[in-house]
Order: sequence, then C-alpha cells, then structure tokens
Amino acid sequence: FERDEFVVGVPIAGHVNISDSMVGNCVNLLPFIVQANSDTKEFIANLKNYQLESFKNSEISYEEVKEALEDDPIEIVLNVEPINELPEFGQLKADLMTFPSYASEYPIYINVMKIGQKINLTIDYQFCSFKNSEEANSFAENLIQALKNLVN
Repeated sequence: FERDEFVVGVPIAGHVNISDSMVGNCVNLLPFIVQANSDTKEFIANLKNYQLESFKNSEISYEEVKEALEDDPIEIVLNVEPINELPEFGQLKADLMTFPSYASEYPIYINVMKIGQKINLTIDYQFCSFKNSEEANSFAENLIQALKNLVN
C-alpha cells in the first residue's frame, strides 16, 4: 500500500436493528481512518480514542453506512480476541486450530487472538490487494514486528 491513510473496521458486538429474519452473528463494524505513518503505540492510542468516540454512533449499522456511501470503504478489518485460557476436559485439553481461508470479504482481515501469554495472528487477504506475494509477505512481517514492538 502506498497511501497515507486507510479505512479500518473494528468489530463490535451487537446490532441495534435486529429482525426475526436475520441470519448470522450480530457484529457491527466501526469504520475509522488510520494514519499509516503513525508508530504502533500512537496507532493503538488513536484506535482506543476513536473507538470510544465511535460508540456514540454505534446505533448506525455498517450496512447503513455502505448504503449511504454506495461503497464498502473498509480496507482492513482488525479483530482482537482476548482469551484467558483454553478449556480442559478431564485429561483432555483444547488446542487452537486455524483453518485455511480461500476467500476474504475484505481486502485484509487481521485476527489477533491472545491466549494466556501467547498471541496467535491470522491474516486473510485478497491477493489483488497486493502487487505480488513479496509485498503481501512484507506486509505480514511488518505487522508481526509492530505487534512485537507493542508488547515489549
């Protein structure tokens, strides 16, 4: 990506306008603009502040935003799932498995799952979002480094 800003969507639980005919989970996306040139800690601080401010408008569904714009402006979805511990069943202990994704609704979908002291990072992307596989790998490596900088 050779731009200064991106539209990032962060999932929040709960749809305000739920109908009896709705199928699927009730997650709304809060879209906001992220400056690409900010450092990781500044990005997280801005993210938290923007999320708190965005909750004031959370009664507006993302579908309504897309309809009003006649476009889907979100380029990156960032989902963070904190999990304390995986469950145990007697002598059996659950393990985390990720499955390959062959399609992504958004150009880039980043899922960060924190389990205890470990972080599992999954990135699904549309290949057309990058010039080539080297650019996709570079993006992933930069994201991993940013996360390492954040936790250190």
